[in-house]
Amino acid sequence: LKNGFEVVGIDNFSTGYREPLKLLQRKFGSDRFRFYQQDLNDDLKPLFRKEGGVEAVVHFAACCSVDESMKNPQKYFSNNVCGSKNFLSSLISQGIEKVIFSSPFDRPRKTILICFNHYDNLYYWYRLCWTWYRFLPF
Repeated sequence: LKNGFEVVGIDNFSTGYREPLKLLQRKFGSDRFRFYQQDLNDDLKPLFRKEGGVEAVVHFAACCSVDESMKNPQKYFSNNVCGSKNFLSSLISQGIEKVIFSSPFDRPRKTILICFNHYDNLYYWYRLCWTWYRFLPF
């Protein structure tokens, strides 16, 4: 935002907080920073069409508690797999190919990934899908 970029945020606020987003909106203005309450499992294509011209995405939208992922794996698969598949489809349909993944489990490409829990598995799945998914015809 300091460099003049426009930023659009999407969050379902299941664990997130609105206050930091409101602060950014007050500081930089709603013309430069906009956010929507929306879930990754929703149809995101209308939002991307409305905003238009999205060039890159920083992806923080995932359930990420390792302990909770072992106790409630269905929540993690629903959000992190199904929601991420929907998110990928939306990005690809709009021609968006630049994605930055954010994860505490981000590893160098040459590192062997050993998955010990649902969160690790889902993150690995997401990276693998992004590698191949964008090359498949829709």
